[in-house]
Amino acid sequence: MSRPTSTRPALALLPVLTLLALAASTPAQAEPFTYQGLLRDSGSATADYDFEVVLYDAASDGGVVAGPFSFDNVALDNGRFLLEIDPPGTTFTGPDRWLELRVRRGPDDLQPYTTLLPRQKLHPTPYAQHASDADFAAQVAPDSVTSTEISVAAVGSAQLADGSVTTTKLAGGAVSSAKIANGAIGLSQINQTQVQVRASDTCNANSAIGWIGQDGSIGCNNFPSVAGLWSTSGNAGTDPSTQFLGTTDNQALEIRVANARALRVEPSSITFGGLPSTANMIGGSRANSTSTWVRGGTIGGGGVPVGDSDPDFAGEAPNRVTDHYATVGGGFGNVAGNDSNDSAGYMATVAGGGGNTASASNSAIGGGSGNTSNGPNSTVAGGAANTAAGSGAGIGGGSGFVRLVHGVLPVANSLMKDVYQELTTAARRFVLLISAGRTHTYETRFQSAALDAPCDAGARTHTEGAEEDRL
Repeated sequence: MSRPTSTRPALALLPVLTLLALAASTPAQAEPFTYQGLLRDSGSATADYDFEVVLYDAASDGGVVAGPFSFDNVALDNGRFLLEIDPPGTTFTGPDRWLELRVRRGPDDLQPYTTLLPRQKLHPTPYAQHASDADFAAQVAPDSVTSTEISVAAVGSAQLADGSVTTTKLAGGAVSSAKIANGAIGLSQINQTQVQVRASDTCNANSAIGWIGQDGSIGCNNFPSVAGLWSTSGNAGTDPSTQFLGTTDNQALEIRVANARALRVEPSSITFGGLPSTANMIGGSRANSTSTWVRGGTIGGGGVPVGDSDPDFAGEAPNRVTDHYATVGGGFGNVAGNDSNDSAGYMATVAGGGGNTASASNSAIGGGSGNTSNGPNSTVAGGAANTAAGSGAGIGGGSGFVRLVHGVLPVANSLMKDVYQELTTAARRFVLLISAGRTHTYETRFQSAALDAPCDAGARTHTEGAEEDRL
């Protein structure tokens, strides 16, 4: 016999909807989700009921996207029920979806389903609608929702309770700088025992930051008094006995221009009264130098590095001083001293020119080029390619001359003989001056460039007071 068709009590639904992992970004991998509700059937519903779930693409009318999904003989607990819905992978492709729920008494109720309206919109994030007497959160088992079931950006700060995310709940390296918004971390979020607070204070003029505290405070160190500094615009009222530019240890001092050395002052290794007795002064090219053993040497300037360092001149070379108290005034490629560390070239001087060498003690070259003064106290005033080879020999100028003076030499007849030598490129001419009272005999000898070749000789006599013969 069929059931009476009399008017039946209305069914009322207080729904609680929870979606688990409805990731719109991965529609082909839709996961089951649960629907929990509270059903009122003329009071508290306690019998078994049949349910149907249909998913639509609109809040009303519209088309069916999935379903119906049937759930027969669902037991209720004081009206509470829970349905697990497993839609196909094509259900969630991006557009919004609405869930329509239909219900009837079961298991032998042949009446049609009652549709419970309105449809409920499904959200792509874990979401719940709580009835006043239902707390669905208490029904979710611990760790039942994992990160793989939550879509990207599904949980924002608005969905998190204050203090709900602690460091113990974050995986190592999970939070990088790219995941921290600008300004998100302030002083209240900083542990000052672990992170240095940014310094925001400043130091006064004539001081600098000496230290920074954990809280961002700073300490300032004052510069020395301005009165103790040298000004780039000049100083006044200084005391040279206590205020100076230089070093207080045994180190050289250099002054540079365009980052190239232009002046070097080297202290002497010989001391007097606890201080260096003198100093080497090296001006001009950065390539100029004094030998390591030299003290009191001076290079006034000039000099160039070896190589094509000057586009207008050849034979470029630095100036050098290789003996004590020797001097090169300028030019380039000049040497004062004998390079042997035996002090034999002390106080030698080359005033200037190029490629000149004064290598004997007190020897001097005034200028010119390619001149040599290698006899003690010898002098070449200038010219080119001249050599003053003997003690006290002197050449006033010209080119290609050699003067050799050996002083006064005894001969067999007890006369005194001075020897002069003059060198040309083709032959050697020796002029012997034989002195006997006021009468002088000049013997002129010619010798070929080979020193062992035979000599031709000639002689002439000159008496003092008479017009001097020219050789």
